[in-house]
Amino acid sequence: MPIKPSVFRPIKANDVHQRPFKSYKSYKISNSTIAANVTQSARYRGDRIDILNSDTGTGLLEMPYPTNPDGTNMHVLWKSLNHRFYKIGNNNDYISEHALSSRTKKQFHLSASTLAIPYNDVGERIKPNTVFIESKLGTLSSYHLHADKFGNLRDYAIQTASFASASNNFFYLSFNNEFQQVNNINTKSDVIQGGAHFSGKNITYSLNGKKETTTVEGNVSLVPGVQTSFISASQYYGEYTSSGFALQYSSASLGHASASYIRIPHDSVFDRMGACDDWTISCWVRFSPSNNNEYNGGAVVTEYFPLFNKQAVIKEKFFNTTTKTMEFRTIVRNEATAPVNATAGNSQLVSQVAGQRFPFAINLARMQASALSTDETEREPVSIRLAVLLGDGSRTTGAVYNLLPWTGSLGNSWNHLTVQNSGSNIFVFANGEQIDHVGADPGLAINLSGFGSTINSADLMIGSPTTTHTGSHGSIRTGQGYEMAEIRMYDYAVNQTGISSLSSNDYFSGSLYQTNIAGNVFNRNGQIVVSSPLPKYNTGSGTFGNDHTYTVKYRGTHQIYENQVMVRVPKDECNVSVNPSSTFTPTTNPNSLDGCANDSKQSNLAPGEFRKRMFMSGSAFPYITTIGLYNEKAQLLAVGKCAQPIQKRSDIDMNFIVRWDY
Repeated sequence: MPIKPSVFRPIKANDVHQRPFKSYKSYKISNSTIAANVTQSARYRGDRIDILNSDTGTGLLEMPYPTNPDGTNMHVLWKSLNHRFYKIGNNNDYISEHALSSRTKKQFHLSASTLAIPYNDVGERIKPNTVFIESKLGTLSSYHLHADKFGNLRDYAIQTASFASASNNFFYLSFNNEFQQVNNINTKSDVIQGGAHFSGKNITYSLNGKKETTTVEGNVSLVPGVQTSFISASQYYGEYTSSGFALQYSSASLGHASASYIRIPHDSVFDRMGACDDWTISCWVRFSPSNNNEYNGGAVVTEYFPLFNKQAVIKEKFFNTTTKTMEFRTIVRNEATAPVNATAGNSQLVSQVAGQRFPFAINLARMQASALSTDETEREPVSIRLAVLLGDGSRTTGAVYNLLPWTGSLGNSWNHLTVQNSGSNIFVFANGEQIDHVGADPGLAINLSGFGSTINSADLMIGSPTTTHTGSHGSIRTGQGYEMAEIRMYDYAVNQTGISSLSSNDYFSGSLYQTNIAGNVFNRNGQIVVSSPLPKYNTGSGTFGNDHTYTVKYRGTHQIYENQVMVRVPKDECNVSVNPSSTFTPTTNPNSLDGCANDSKQSNLAPGEFRKRMFMSGSAFPYITTIGLYNEKAQLLAVGKCAQPIQKRSDIDMNFIVRWDY
């Protein structure tokens, strides 16, 4: 009978193993190799395109939305990115990538530039901490962004080591995210057009790390924020050299006779700002460019600009013996500090607020040092001063500081102010430089030794809580054409390094926003978004714009599966070769070995179903060259080739391991 060799062996379940592992492939993208990647710019614009034409009273007004070179609507893209990555749904009904990480800082500003990478060039996700971006517009604006493991894009040209302590920053008021409450924003330069007036709108601030809201009162507008200090920026980067947004306290002539201010309800956190406590107040201020009043018919003109006051309605809690309940009563009422006059020294200031208890009243004043002439060539230069006052209920002290380091003859440029209480001494810094106060006892600081408690329960007033004032030294009026931005309060005395950092508005390395994060990498989605208030990231068409030269390097994450199967070959099986040359067909009777019993007679016969004697007697052994893996339907799934033929032995069991990856 013919011998039918067996070459199939069943595989046990525990002999099959699969091990996944990560493979990280490096990629590089640039302008010239963009291929399937998508680069777009996004810009917020809040108004509708189907509004009625107010000129004709009929028909719809065409609203030209900005578009990308591929025709996509920038505002629609802005909304899409905001919804997908930055916006928190109602009741947290959807959560975007990084939403649960407290170490990921996501801020989505007026404009953004995005790069979307296809799946084949990303795999499962972008490997964290591997994205590197170099972007350049022209010959001067070049910057590098590095992704950290939390998905933040960091610009290491901005030195975080010099930042003031974030953990001690108990109050922070920024206006950079308030543009979403304003309609008709086409570009940052015309933010004040249309619905930019901010009166009655809610504004968000951070108090002890928690988000709080309050209402803006009076004639207040959202305007472009602190300008960066790169002189040649307009030559290369267009008109958008301002960064972020600011709040402008406009003049009453614009339709609002009431005062303009932000009222921050009193909180116990402000009790840390006593006369014996260390604390710091930091903000950016400028007089509006349209506010150029220099004289009033030749008389001395003094305009004062309230910045921070804690002297409004002061209440205390007491037990009413009649009603047997705890109630509140007003113990002091004074809406604002009297204005500062150039020739009055400190006596007028102190007499106006004698007997009050308050931790601070900080006001700017712009005035002439002597009587003015209508002849412009004979006018005295405008003097800009800062008044700092505080009282413990029995006495009041204060000082006036001449802000000589301020830029701009009228203070129309952005300037940084710092008021610091350190060791019971109040110091004032202008644009990072410490300055002396003026008067009968000039010096660096107001000494508060021996002062009693200055803490009260008054609300914090930021802006002008009153509209008019009078004084005995010429014409005195409350100026309302001024702007404020980036207001911070610390419960420690910020050192000189920190103050310099807060006051830095350099175009390339400015740290006024106290962050070096310029965007985010959304690793799972293969998308990179650059969005920052600083203008160097959004000049031209953005980081990934067609007018930029940029390079992006990153590593994609690809999941590889290593499969391993152990093939067991017992010693008493698979000992017969299946090579056709080991078989023969008899010449006479196909069903017998008559005449073909020896090797010489079998060697030249055609292959058949009979095994040649040499393979049956043990003088020739089978060799294993190929191992195939089949499923239950006998379909070939994988083939393993041996590097060289392996002799099959009949005296020991043999095991083969087959591995393959995909």
